[in-house]
Amino acid sequence: MEDFAILRIGEGGGESQKVIPTPLMPLSVSSDGEWIAVQDPRAWSALFVYPTRGASPVRLCDGCAPPWGIEPIPFYLGWSPDRKFLLWNFGGSMYAIPLASGRMLPQIPAAGLQSKEAVGDLPGARLVTNDPQAFPGSHPAVYVVMKVMAQRNIYRVPAQ
Repeated sequence: MEDFAILRIGEGGGESQKVIPTPLMPLSVSSDGEWIAVQDPRAWSALFVYPTRGASPVRLCDGCAPPWGIEPIPFYLGWSPDRKFLLWNFGGSMYAIPLASGRMLPQIPAAGLQSKEAVGDLPGARLVTNDPQAFPGSHPAVYVVMKVMAQRNIYRVPAQ
C-alpha cells in the first residue's frame, strides 16, 4: 500500500516534512500556514482543521462537507489574507467569523457545530450570502458567485 500524507516543503525546496500522516483530502490552508482544512474519508462529510505542528485536529462539523461530485462547488472553509476572518460556507450559506488577534479559529465546541444557526451564533459572525455557489474572496465583502447557464435550440427542424 502506498504511503499517503500531507507534506510541507520549504520555499527553497529541500527535504519534505510530513505534516499529517493520514490520508486526507486537503481543502484549504490558513493564511498563516498553521492550519489545514480537510475532509477525512473515515468520517463521511465531516470537516476538520489540522494544525501543521502536530497538535490534535479540531472537528468543525459532522455533516457540513459532503464529498464532491462532478460539479465544482465552493471550498467549505477559508481565511482572509489579513487573518481577521474565517470564511465558512456551511449548508449553502457563507459566514464571516471575526478572529481574535493571533488566532486562526474561533472557539469551537469539542463536538463541532452542527447547524447554520450554531455557526451564525459564534461571536461576531455575520451572514455574507445565502448563495450556495459563493466562493470566498480576500475579505467578507468580496466573493464570487458561479452561475452556470446553458442555451439550447428548442426548435426541431425536420431534415428533408
